[in-house]
Amino acid sequence: MRFEASVVSADRAVLGEGPLWDAQLGCYWWIDIELKRLHCFRSGWQRSRAWQLDQIPGAVALRRRDGLEQGGGLVAALQQGFALFEPKVTADADCWNEPEARAETPSLEQDWQLTMLGSPEPTRPENRLNDGKVDSAGRFWAGTMRIDDHMNRFTGTLYSLEPNHSIRTHWGEGTIGVSNGMAWSSDDRKFYYVDSPRRVIYSFDYEQTSGSVSNCSVAFQVPEELGYPDGMAIDVEDKLWVALWGAGRVARVCPERGRILDEVTLPVSIPTACTFGGPGLDQLLITTASIELTPAQRAAEPLAGALFAANVGVRGFAPHEFAG
Repeated sequence: MRFEASVVSADRAVLGEGPLWDAQLGCYWWIDIELKRLHCFRSGWQRSRAWQLDQIPGAVALRRRDGLEQGGGLVAALQQGFALFEPKVTADADCWNEPEARAETPSLEQDWQLTMLGSPEPTRPENRLNDGKVDSAGRFWAGTMRIDDHMNRFTGTLYSLEPNHSIRTHWGEGTIGVSNGMAWSSDDRKFYYVDSPRRVIYSFDYEQTSGSVSNCSVAFQVPEELGYPDGMAIDVEDKLWVALWGAGRVARVCPERGRILDEVTLPVSIPTACTFGGPGLDQLLITTASIELTPAQRAAEPLAGALFAANVGVRGFAPHEFAG
């Protein structure tokens, strides 16, 4: 089946990535890697609110909020390592009035706090953390990639930030191209992981208590004509939704059979990531990019970099929260 996505925001990212549904605040978080910005978007808004960071963000995830009055607690995978990030927003704050939509560049929020926790690769400044997700035990997983020439030189490793803020090495150890989309099966027995330059979605056996992965195999090899796999989500039927960079679509993949079942088509060529969200977890929000487009392509794709949404007839899961 083929679904169509519609644009939902006036924002135009250079490299939009990492969408994340936040049920407590009723918003989506997402990042612009190239501009080093964290964004927050609510349904019905014309554009996002934004926070300017001082280093490249790879991903953000929710942080457990037990007993916290302040909303918006996040954990982040940044260029220089893992961090806790507190943008000062609350569910009933005045700042949740719709942001100003007339300016081409969003106003940047100034009230936030960043606490660095540590780097998995303090002696490798050529690398940075990229995409990340939290597992059901509250670990924040993220892998590294080269900042430059990452499609040809593979130096990444897959890590997790544990709830006690220690950093653990899981897989790859300097051999991953671009560490990207992650997902766990509903029974917590499988872990799926994207290495973009290799055009592969890997499948691992996963042990939730210990957080160990083993028995790596290829769940899906993306054909060359379909671009590169990027960010990924999983639905309640344990099917993967993967953004295909360069192909203008998000594919629904059956990891057991290694084939595409459904597609979401977009009017832009670079979808980057997707997530399920909304009150019913039945909306697929898709980030896109304009970073590699020629002037002619930009003219042909005026919506490049926008946020899109699609109704795909299946629900996803609420994101897990970092337990530290």
